[in-house]
Amino acid sequence: MAPSAASQAESAQSSASSAAAVAAPTLDRPTVTANGETATLIGTATAGSTITVTVDGVAQSPVAVSATGTYNITAKAGATVKLSRPKTVSPASP
Repeated sequence: MAPSAASQAESAQSSASSAAAVAAPTLDRPTVTANGETATLIGTATAGSTITVTVDGVAQSPVAVSATGTYNITAKAGATVKLSRPKTVSPASP
């Protein structure tokens, strides 16, 4: 027996609500500590996400945010470092 239009609408609404419950990824401004010729950036972002990094305009390897929501990046002191917030984060499996 095919589902009724009402149950299909309820199912669609439930799916939309679940999708809306996933928060947008975050990326907070890091703390920067200079140590001689290097600088370390330590910050917080959405746990499990990946941050895009450029140093002096050159793309670097993406940085994975830990399960506790922290990241750490080392760059040459005086370099211009740009961090980009992740676009999406996959919701955890039930």
